Amino acid sequence: MAHRRWPRMRSAVAVALAAALTAGMAVATGAYSGWPGRSGDDRGRAAPDLVLYNGKISTVDEDGSTVSAVAIRDGTIVATGRSGPIRALAKRSTEVVNLRGRRVLPGLIDGHLHGLRNGYHCFSQAVRLDNTTIRSEALADYAAKADELADGRWILTTAGWTVRQLDQPGMLTLAELDAAAPENPVWVQAFGFMGVQVNSRALEDAGLEAGEPGVVVEGGQPTGQLTGPALAQAGAKVVEQLDAHSIDEQAECLSDFVHTVNGLGLTAWKDPEGNQQPFNPAGSCSEFGVGLHGHQPVLELWRRNRLDARIAFHLMNDFKGLAGVLADTRNPIGFIGDDRLRYLGVGEEVLCPGNQPPPDAAEYLEISRHLARNRLSFENHASESETQMAILDAWEQANEVYPIADMRRNGLEQVPFPQVF
Repeated sequence: MAHRRWPRMRSAVAVALAAALTAGMAVATGAYSGWPGRSGDDRGRAAPDLVLYNGKISTVDEDGSTVSAVAIRDGTIVATGRSGPIRALAKRSTEVVNLRGRRVLPGLIDGHLHGLRNGYHCFSQAVRLDNTTIRSEALADYAAKADELADGRWILTTAGWTVRQLDQPGMLTLAELDAAAPENPVWVQAFGFMGVQVNSRALEDAGLEAGEPGVVVEGGQPTGQLTGPALAQAGAKVVEQLDAHSIDEQAECLSDFVHTVNGLGLTAWKDPEGNQQPFNPAGSCSEFGVGLHGHQPVLELWRRNRLDARIAFHLMNDFKGLAGVLADTRNPIGFIGDDRLRYLGVGEEVLCPGNQPPPDAAEYLEISRHLARNRLSFENHASESETQMAILDAWEQANEVYPIADMRRNGLEQVPFPQVF
C-alpha cells in the first residue's frame, strides 16, 4: 500500500496511527527491542519508515511501561526503547520526529461513531462545548468561529453538552449570540433545552418573526428559541447551505473532524452512518448519505491518501424494510476496501422505528437470511431486551443459511457479523 501521511501532531498529545500502535508495545521501560526476523535476514534489518524519539510513549504492556522512542516500518513496530539507540536505527529515508516530551498513545478504536456525516454536516462550522464549563469561554468559542468563517455561514452546535454544565447555567441568550457572531446565523442545541436556540441573523435568514408558530417570544420579541414549525424552517435553511457544498468542501469538513479526533487519541472507528436529523426534524427515518452528500467526502480523502484514520462502515438503509434492503444490495459487495476504508454491509437500521420488535417477523427473517446468503455484514440498533431477542431469533435462523461467525473481519478488529447496540 502506498505511503500515507501521518496525522498532524497536537500540542498535548502526539498520535501515531492505529495500524502500528494498536498492536501494542510489550517492551519493558528503557529496554531495547531489535529488528524482528532471522539472523542474516536483510529485510529484518531494513531501515524504519518512521522514528519517534524524545517522548513519552505508552506501550500498554502488562506493566503499563513508558519508553522514550519507537521505530516503525511498514505499519509495524519494530523497536522501542531509549532515544539514542532507537534514533540510531534511522537511515536517510527514515522520517524522524522529535516529540519534545509529548505523549504518544496507541490508537483508540471507537466501536460506534457517527463520524462520516461530519463531512456533510460540516464539522468545520461546528462549535463543540463538551468540555466547556465557563459561560464566557463558550461565547468566546462562537466569536472565534465567526472570525474563522465567512459572513453568512451557519455556526452549528448540535449535541454533546448540557445547559447545566456552565458556571452560569442556562442556554446562551439571543443577545449573547448576537454579540459573539453578529454576521453569522447560529444554531445551538443542548440537553436540558427544548428545541433550538438561534441568534438574530438566523431568524432573519430563516424568515422567522414573532407571532409565527414555534417562535418563542418574551415581551413581544423573539427570544431565539425555536420549536416545531419554526425549528423545521430554520433547519431547512441549514440544509440548503450544506447541500450547496462541493465534494471538496465536504472533504475538508470531514478532514477537520478526523484531525480533531486524532488529537484525542482516536485513530479508527466503526461507522454506522446516520439519519437526516437534527436539521430535518422529520429525518429520523431517512438516511443522510444520499447522492452528493454521502460517501464522496471520505472517498475523496481516501483516494488522495489524506484519510488519517481507519474507518469501517455499514451503509445506512433507508428504513424501507426488505424492499429497501433488496434495492441497496442488488450488487452485494460486502467487506470491500482496504485497511484504511472498508464497506461491511447493511445497517444501522432497516426498519423505522428501528428500536422496536420487528413489526413483521417474517419480513425481518427474510432480511437476515438475504444478507447471510449474500455474505454481507449486518448491524441493527436495538436497546430494548424485547427487540434484541426478536432480532437474535432471526439471526439464529440466518446462521443456518450461512455461518455468520465466518463473517468477522471488518478491517479494524474481529467482531461478529451481527452487532446489537
